[in-house]
Amino acid sequence: MLVYIDDRNSGQRVDRYLKKRFKNAKLSEIYSLFTKKDVKVNDKRIKYDYILKNGDKLEVYLKEYYVSKWTEKSEVHYSGFIDVVFEDDTYLVVYKPIRLKTTPDRKGDDCLTTRVQAYLKDKITDTYRPSPISRLDYDTSGLVLYIKNYKSMRLLQKSGQIKKKYLAVSSGSFDVSGRVELTIEKNAQKKVSESRTGKKAVTFFNPLCNNKDNTLIDIELLTGRKHQIRFTLARMGYPILGDKKYSDLSFKRFMLESYSISLENREFVFISEEFRKVIRELGLEINKRNNCKLKRINIV
Repeated sequence: MLVYIDDRNSGQRVDRYLKKRFKNAKLSEIYSLFTKKDVKVNDKRIKYDYILKNGDKLEVYLKEYYVSKWTEKSEVHYSGFIDVVFEDDTYLVVYKPIRLKTTPDRKGDDCLTTRVQAYLKDKITDTYRPSPISRLDYDTSGLVLYIKNYKSMRLLQKSGQIKKKYLAVSSGSFDVSGRVELTIEKNAQKKVSESRTGKKAVTFFNPLCNNKDNTLIDIELLTGRKHQIRFTLARMGYPILGDKKYSDLSFKRFMLESYSISLENREFVFISEEFRKVIRELGLEINKRNNCKLKRINIV
């Protein structure tokens, strides 16, 4: 097998590249290729921890039987739509509606990511599929960032320069801004709870306006834990409207939306008209403006 490494696959260890390419191979079978000296880069034998570079010629001496056995896969085609907010050669920012999963629970499930991958099918390689940097819960709407190649994804993750902001409407009225820090962990009920042995969850809350019943809050995540925003607000005594997991508040929708993603000195801001309408119906005001437009793309 001969492969020329391009920018989409460079920057990763060769053993990890091969494991992604040969998804059905055992890890021990991958390492045996190096033990037998069956892997070469640019005509030289290499070790399993070699970092692949753009332009490398990778050769793997492998019988056709194993190539077929280790790469068996079934193609699944998806239909639906995605709402694109921004796109360039590296990034894709899309708006996720409520009641749509970000990633599948099982192979073959319809979700935002399978639709995005169908749209970006020319960016899929044997070892990388365009993936979201972070996920939104099923009932949370808002912006999700996808990275089109492995190298850019790794660089962005290492830089730690991604900032995400949310809007939420809570039950109850408060007007004090501040940083809240909790230590939380997942529990058996698919929720989170406070724990001394858990991970730190840090959130900054800035109330924008309120009335006697509700508060519209601008929220910045300083860490990215499961259910971080909804659990913290419930713990403070101001649960999000429609949050049936951490309160008993019934509402027509879960009032949390990811509205801002910042990276590389750029900020993408988009608040859906549906979310704005519900805010107005609650007697609250929102003055934030979108700086990008939504473009709906049908996936056939």
